Amino acid sequence: MLPCKMIRTRLAIEAPPEAIWRELMDFPSYPHWNPFLRSVCGEPILGARLSVRLCPPSSKPIPLQAEVLRVVPNQECRWIGRWLFPGLVDLEHRIFLEAQPPEITILHYRQTLRGLLAPCIWRFQRQSSRPGMEAMNEALKQRVERAIWR
Repeated sequence: MLPCKMIRTRLAIEAPPEAIWRELMDFPSYPHWNPFLRSVCGEPILGARLSVRLCPPSSKPIPLQAEVLRVVPNQECRWIGRWLFPGLVDLEHRIFLEAQPPEITILHYRQTLRGLLAPCIWRFQRQSSRPGMEAMNEALKQRVERAIWR
């Protein structure tokens, strides 16, 4: 089994999962509001290839080629990017929406780092990704709630 490290974030958003999902799957809008995933090109469908540009705070942008692993509309999107070859550095992103009545949704964003080099880059990954993930969550919350409560 390859070494595995995980970062988890969560945030309550005052909106139904459908409203949040619409924003999350609107990849072309990411440059306008998303401070962490500045660019995602491709379609959120199982097996699709994505070109992703991660922009961790206080770090250079990281280009990544990824594959969509799972899509459950209004609930979950999961994709994995690999560096050079599978098992060297694999970075999986999972976004999961948990409905909490009335009209509250918990956004879970998890990043899992696996691979032979995972222990070597874990400290950098943790320090750079967590603030970026939290900034993305907060930006999404503001964007969705602003649209819902207009």
